[in-house]
Amino acid sequence: MKTDDLNKSSKTEKSGINSTPHEEWIELRKHLVGPEIKELSCLEERLDDPLTRATEVSRILPDAITLSVAKDNGISRALQPAIDQSVRISVTKNPQALAEAIFPALGPGIRKAIRATISAMFQSLNALLNQSFSIQGLKWRIEAFRTGTTFAEVVLFHTMVFQVEQIFLIHRKTGIVLQHVEVSGTQAKDPDLISGMLTAIQDFMNDSFEQKNGDEIETLRMGKDMSIWVEQGPQAIIAAVIRGRPPLELRQYYREMIDTVHRRYLKNLNEFNGDIVPFSVTKELLEDGLEQKISNKLNNRISPAFIIILLIIALASGIGAFTVFRQHIQFKRYVEKLKSEPGIVVLHADRKSRHYIITGLKDTLSRDERPMAREAGLNESKMVYQWEPYYALHPKLIKTRAVKWLKPPKTVDLILKDDTIAASGEASQSWIKHFCERAVLVPGINDYNISELKNTDLEKMDRTIQELSDIKIKFDSGKQVIDIQNHQLLQNAAEKIRILKNLSESLNIPLHVKICGFTDASGTEAQNSQISWTRAEKVLTYLTDYSINRENIVTEGKGIHPGAKPQDSEEASAIYRIVTFTATREEGIKK
Repeated sequence: MKTDDLNKSSKTEKSGINSTPHEEWIELRKHLVGPEIKELSCLEERLDDPLTRATEVSRILPDAITLSVAKDNGISRALQPAIDQSVRISVTKNPQALAEAIFPALGPGIRKAIRATISAMFQSLNALLNQSFSIQGLKWRIEAFRTGTTFAEVVLFHTMVFQVEQIFLIHRKTGIVLQHVEVSGTQAKDPDLISGMLTAIQDFMNDSFEQKNGDEIETLRMGKDMSIWVEQGPQAIIAAVIRGRPPLELRQYYREMIDTVHRRYLKNLNEFNGDIVPFSVTKELLEDGLEQKISNKLNNRISPAFIIILLIIALASGIGAFTVFRQHIQFKRYVEKLKSEPGIVVLHADRKSRHYIITGLKDTLSRDERPMAREAGLNESKMVYQWEPYYALHPKLIKTRAVKWLKPPKTVDLILKDDTIAASGEASQSWIKHFCERAVLVPGINDYNISELKNTDLEKMDRTIQELSDIKIKFDSGKQVIDIQNHQLLQNAAEKIRILKNLSESLNIPLHVKICGFTDASGTEAQNSQISWTRAEKVLTYLTDYSINRENIVTEGKGIHPGAKPQDSEEASAIYRIVTFTATREEGIKK
């Protein structure tokens, strides 16, 4: 129903007109479209609630992804840019997390490659060192000089002598020898026996030492010059029986060979049922491995990887030496800078292990040594300080310590001259007393001077005395009662007297307050004397009601005011019917 209709209906009800048709119309509307309105309201709430929509999408999203992958993989293509961007952001912000995730896959391969390179380098270096200081080594040096080659090349040429005697191609799963080649004149054993031996050794290692998957036998050594190199493939294994000291480059050759076997004969390997005839064609490939014994490329040159490693080692050593030298110079400069700092005495400075140790004396007010170490380019974590505390008598530190101990207000300046500290400016009595008591306790100070220091409390006392003397309490003619109009003046007088008493106590200066009453010239002298004294006593009684102690406060009735005359008018006479306050202090400050 529209708003106008409702308004009309409301007006109709108020006016007392029969509203039955409208009520029937509303009831009919509920029966006809009520459920649809309720459903539309629920649907609207679902669409407007982000949490409800997210919950419903999460229920159908897995099925949607599964259907998309089975149909055209559209969701994968749509998510690919977002995933790529997320990976790039993850690598930029937290590369360590990605490195830890892929390390289990790449780590073993990287370690294996590094081990192979380092083993080759050690093998070459070992031969070089063994022959450098022998008679054979001298001959090789002469040969190197005569041929114009390096001594390392000559050593490698003469020491890398080996012979590949046999090569086995073995089915990995069954351990059956698929092909076997050997050099002529070799007393070969039963190939199946050797294959069984390798399989048994591998099984023994796995069972005894709980080897992980992928950890396989790579080398078996027998005696001083006999070894078996094993290269593992997914379906087949190559085992080469080698006599002598083969170069590590030969292992790469066998890796390529096992890859070639899998590439050419993968179908035969997968469908192997015990028949080795299909693998007879691999004989030529294996025989090529036997000819590696005369390959000059393995015997007459230094491996580029070895040269690169040597250069890297030399460069790393040079950088390390330069870094150590630079840090040594930086440390020496840093120590000299510490020695020049007020409040720091360096007794010993040296490097132990990876740390720099500095011992000495240090004033707590001296400069922090850690920022200076950073400024010098030193690693703060490697610095070890062993300080003993002491008080330095450097003028800069003496004044800093005086400010710290004496805590002067902003209105006071401290000046250090020789062993005397002077204070100038303005300060309260309490701080002046504090200064006089503690100044000579500061290390390096033997005397103090306060001649240029103003006592603000003493000035305040003189100012308050003057303000109190300006207060005058007036009385009506012949009256001794305090008028209500004087109450505010009496409260001010009480506050002034209270301040003066506090200052008198803190300054240790005796204070005397006199309350004097005066009258006009009317009446007899005796009457006026009594009236003036009574008025003074009334004022004192009023002050005591404000917690003012009567000590050192006296009253006096002066009688007729010196300025009053009998012929004065009423207005003029009112000036002399007063009570005044007079405060006096002794000169100087009692210590």
